[in-house]
Amino acid sequence: MERIIPILEQETNLPVKPFGIDSLDECIVYTMVPQTDDGAVQTWRLELRLITKTLARADELKTKILSALVNKGDSQKINGILNCELNGGGCMEDPNGTIHTLMYLYITEKSEVK
Repeated sequence: MERIIPILEQETNLPVKPFGIDSLDECIVYTMVPQTDDGAVQTWRLELRLITKTLARADELKTKILSALVNKGDSQKINGILNCELNGGGCMEDPNGTIHTLMYLYITEKSEVK
């Protein structure tokens, strides 16, 4: 999963931080939540919060992220990631006028369990 963070930083030119931030600067905050692991494959939910000044900027970043990560057909965009799909999210504006766009990506990769 660690190989996804540099891709997000490269595609968006924004800092990508785990869990949370203390500022109102544009960034991406992520949380990785394990879902399943049967010894052959494991599934993670990558929760992304895009923090932006405008909805247009959030939509621009969302498009870049989906283009970089989400598989089309049988192709693999990232070595070792078997599948990546968007499965939920939303958008809200905080009292400061900052836009928070949520994206839930489900990622399937080979299991690390031996």
